[in-house]
Amino acid sequence: MPNRAVKNKQLELTSQVLIDVKSDTPSYYVNYVGISHTPYDFTLSVCKVPSPLSQEQLETAKSGKPLSLEPIVQIIFPPLLVEGLIKALIDQKEKYEKTLAQQVKNNASEHQHIKIPSRIQ
Repeated sequence: MPNRAVKNKQLELTSQVLIDVKSDTPSYYVNYVGISHTPYDFTLSVCKVPSPLSQEQLETAKSGKPLSLEPIVQIIFPPLLVEGLIKALIDQKEKYEKTLAQQVKNNASEHQHIKIPSRIQ
């Protein structure tokens, strides 16, 4: 039997990832996300728009000029993650809405016994 060259085959491996957030894991509050892309990646630039705005920022906004904010962090990821990220965001949004609806329902039933007195004239 003749010798044959063995072709290198890539091993495909699938695994779940468990995110283990520690007490010292950096965490940032953001209320604005800018999104951009190149042919090779997508970038999320996240900022916190201050409230209230400084006098200078207020004047800038009133004049119609863009408010310049430095990103807190930029998250750069490959295009292959985009579809999964969109699906995950939609899934989490739906779960959030169900949870919020249940909380509103629970609050309404808890406070059903409270009667607001009529205004005395």
